[in-house]
Amino acid sequence: MRLRQAGYDSVLLPSAVVRHKYTATFSHNKYVFIERNRMMVLIKDWPLRLLVAGAPALVAAQLSVVAFAARGGWLLPLARGYAEVVRSIGPLLADRRRVQALRAPDATDVEHLSASIQFEGFDHPLLTKIANPLLEAYWRLVRPLVR
Repeated sequence: MRLRQAGYDSVLLPSAVVRHKYTATFSHNKYVFIERNRMMVLIKDWPLRLLVAGAPALVAAQLSVVAFAARGGWLLPLARGYAEVVRSIGPLLADRRRVQALRAPDATDVEHLSASIQFEGFDHPLLTKIANPLLEAYWRLVRPLVR
C-alpha cells in the first residue's frame, strides 16, 4: 500500500510461490490485534479524502465488529485495543504526516482497495448476501470521488 502511495506499481509474477502458515481459527486476541492494526493503518495511511468518503462504510463496519465482539465475548479486549490506539494517537499522527508527505500525486493505492469483507472460513449469509453487496454498491458510487 505504501509503495503504491509513493507512486510505485506492483506486478504479479505467476511463477512465484508463497508459503504462509495460516490457520482459519482466530483467538479473541487475534481479532483484537487485527482491529487495532486496521485502525492504525487507517489513521496513518489513508488520505483524508478517502477517510471522509469511506466514513459511512467504516462506521458500519466498526459497529459490526463491536456487535461481533459482544456476541463472541471479547468486547473488553477489543476496548483495550481501541484504548491502545487512542494512547498512540500522537505518534500515529506524526507517522501520518510523514506518510502523507511522501504520497505521490498519481498514487494508485485507492484503486486497489477491495469493496468486500472476506475471511477464509467465515462466509455467513449476513456478510455474503447483505454486507458485501451493500459495500460493493457503496464503493462503486464513492470510488470516482476519491481518484
